[in-house]
Amino acid sequence: MSEAESPSREELLDENAALEAALELSRKRLRSMQKTAKALLGRLELDTLLDDIIAQVSELVDCERASLFLVDEDRGELWSRVAEGLDKTEDGPKEIRVPLGQGVAGTVAKTGVALHLPDAYADERFKRDVDQQTGYRTRNLLCVPIPGKGDKPMGVVEALNKRGGGFSATDERLLEAVSHQVSVALTDALMFEELREKARSLEKAEAGLTRRVRELDFLVELEHHMAAAQDPQELFDVICERIQGITHAGAASVAVVDHKTAGLVFTAATTPGEVLLRRALSPKHGLVGACVESGEVINIPDAQQDARHDRSLAAEIGFPAGPVACVPIKTTGAAMGALEVLRGPGQVPFTDEDVRILSLVAGRVAGALILAKRRDQSKKDEQLKTIGHMLSGIVHDFKTPMTIISGYVQLMESEDDEAERARCAEIVVKQTEQMTSMTKELLRFARGDTDLLLRKVYCQHLARDLEDMLRALFKDSPVTVAVETQYKGSARLDEVKLKRALANLAKNAKEAMGDAGGRFTLTISQVGDQIEFACADTGPGLAPEIQGRLFESFATHGKEEGTGLGLAVVRKVAKDHHGEVRAESVPGAGATFRLRMPL
Repeated sequence: MSEAESPSREELLDENAALEAALELSRKRLRSMQKTAKALLGRLELDTLLDDIIAQVSELVDCERASLFLVDEDRGELWSRVAEGLDKTEDGPKEIRVPLGQGVAGTVAKTGVALHLPDAYADERFKRDVDQQTGYRTRNLLCVPIPGKGDKPMGVVEALNKRGGGFSATDERLLEAVSHQVSVALTDALMFEELREKARSLEKAEAGLTRRVRELDFLVELEHHMAAAQDPQELFDVICERIQGITHAGAASVAVVDHKTAGLVFTAATTPGEVLLRRALSPKHGLVGACVESGEVINIPDAQQDARHDRSLAAEIGFPAGPVACVPIKTTGAAMGALEVLRGPGQVPFTDEDVRILSLVAGRVAGALILAKRRDQSKKDEQLKTIGHMLSGIVHDFKTPMTIISGYVQLMESEDDEAERARCAEIVVKQTEQMTSMTKELLRFARGDTDLLLRKVYCQHLARDLEDMLRALFKDSPVTVAVETQYKGSARLDEVKLKRALANLAKNAKEAMGDAGGRFTLTISQVGDQIEFACADTGPGLAPEIQGRLFESFATHGKEEGTGLGLAVVRKVAKDHHGEVRAESVPGAGATFRLRMPL
């Protein structure tokens, strides 16, 4: 080689510098590959691993941003929580999803072939949605698949906007090499994530099983205490104490509906709620009243923010309530009461599990209340039978004088003023027969008989008989009597039982008005497919003490010689006819009893 053809010193220096720069670049890439391998080694936390992969890819190929997508085979999509520049939310990174086969990432994930776009916006496969979301413009990109099982990629990794120019073939080879490391790391992390999720499920199942066993032990213990309770009050005390313990409440109470007053009565309460005991409240009073009225569970995190909460009562018992849970005591129909548990202000609310336990307990309480009610009814039925046996002897003694009276009255027909005596005799005989029928009906009622003798009754004829009966009943009273017949058709009724019931209502009205006098009106009318007998008086109205138990056997008020059977007879007559009886009263303005039966 001639001296003229030999490279100059400057050229040799430039060539040497270029070789050193290339060598340094290769060393840098090697160090980056080693760093990437080390960074990915042993990382099992998926989110942390994904963040590290993106950081290493950006450094390795010297790009502005990178992103990684994983395949969701069940949904046929790619998903990512690690795209640089993607907005964060309060719960963590915002997740983006891309349909498999769409866009650059979707295409690479479906085909398994890398894509290099020198000009992203010039390629129709590039979707601008992410750029529009982040406000970032992609100039060029390199996307390679992450190997998975078989020939299917498990995801893709993208590098965006190469610094100083475009991506080279060397960048593509580096990214493909890194993708194999990423595949191994991701496989381990995903397997770890799956195992951890299974462990969480097992822990949750174990916790649920432990909770169920604890609840079962609680219910078994409660059943033992309920069986051993000597009276309802002891039962309520046990329940109140147990529900406070099982729900970790600060206080608990049991309220039931008093069938006599229709109000709410707190039958049991833990300290400091003991001042509530045996106090009757309005049926709509406070959160407990709202629970009973609606028949629905109430579970609120802060009673102070609820308009239904009675703050004055809370102040009286000395327990400012925070979280409150109320569960109705019922089987079917209206609620019979409620269980209530409370915690102090600022404490954690009651959970759905707490409410579920309270509901289980409330169901058992409802069953116990129904059994107690049945026992009381059985006791009353036994009392009725006893009364029936007693009255049997009385009726037997009445037969002889009633027969003699009836015979002598009939002899009046042969005396002077025959027409008048005949009319009087007819009325007296009819009343005597009615008394006999009433006595027999009372005996049948006491024995529990429910037989009806239904026949067609014409209301105009019935009204005349009732008017004669009422005038005789009020003969020695200053009360005026009126019978108004608005319905003049017919009905199928047991006339004897009906007259018995109306006689009881009239007698009660007479006693209520007393010597002060007034007016008693019996109105016969049609209401839908029923016939109504309305007995209205102008007396003082019904006493509040008796309104809740008007139609119970042996319920009486203000009568020294009252047996408490009169209105019970009325209710039974209505029930035997598949009808009903209702009472309406205004204090100081009288009372009206409406006896309705099918036509």
